[in-house]
Amino acid sequence: MYDYVEARLVPHRDYSVATKVELVEILYFKHFYEHFTFGETDWSKRGKRLEKYVRVAIAIELVTVGTKLEDL
Repeated sequence: MYDYVEARLVPHRDYSVATKVELVEILYFKHFYEHFTFGETDWSKRGKRLEKYVRVAIAIELVTVGTKLEDL
């Protein structure tokens, strides 16, 4: 759906309590400004490219805690 990189979310077990972790995206937009990026191209390993915008995604990590594994 979106091109940004999502970090791997791993549920954390504290005191043998079942937890469930979700990433909830609350805002996504493009911020327009000109800037240079450097990446590998077909003819050069140090390719310089002018970009016009940056994608911004704002999310929260939602952790649900239950007392039993069956609660989730």
